[in-house]
Amino acid sequence: RVKHVLTYAITSFYYGFSARKPFNPYIGETFQANYEDGTQISVEHISHNPSRDLIFLDNSRAGFRLHGNLESEGKLSNNTMEVGFKGVISVQIGSDLIYVELPIIENTGILYGERKAGLKGSVLAYQPKTNTKALVTFGGTKRNDELFGGIYTNSIPVQYNEFNTLEFLFPFSDKFSAKYPQKEKGFGQLIQRVSGSWQQKIDINGEILWTNSENACRIIIDKDVLPSDW
Repeated sequence: RVKHVLTYAITSFYYGFSARKPFNPYIGETFQANYEDGTQISVEHISHNPSRDLIFLDNSRAGFRLHGNLESEGKLSNNTMEVGFKGVISVQIGSDLIYVELPIIENTGILYGERKAGLKGSVLAYQPKTNTKALVTFGGTKRNDELFGGIYTNSIPVQYNEFNTLEFLFPFSDKFSAKYPQKEKGFGQLIQRVSGSWQQKIDINGEILWTNSENACRIIIDKDVLPSDW
């Protein structure tokens, strides 16, 4: 389950990269929609400064739900804008919980040159039931779309709740990448190697979990969900 949740967290950026206004909606503003597979989506903007959203996805037929309380943090420097997400997403599959932290979105060419979007930093995941954790980093090589990491057994059981971050599971992980794999030594026993590209394919221990030839479910946005306050 960890490898499938990890693949979903990474590849969702491939299908979902777009910039739409409003960037910071009114407090209480909602977004509601459905995917073609029956998954329901609800998002509510609950704070303006800092910008914070409640996210909820549910598919009772498939037996999973997802929720999170994410703070968006923007950083502008020279010709680059970064958007990070503070907070943990909880993925519930039956009675099993897996926690996920998202990477940073990097947009270059904001003021001049060709505009490009990419990912930097890491995706982290933790499954308390099996005491299994995962870390996948982006870039670190000549191609910034490449990713590298693994799924590991955690050496010591931890008491974790969704209000903490997952960084404490991976000491000294800030320099870990395909370029510096030696930083992996303190992570625990490697179970499965993760490699590939978030734009092309995800390879976990030789098994291709995803390629960009796969079509995403179409999203159907609900309109006029509630009467206007105006």
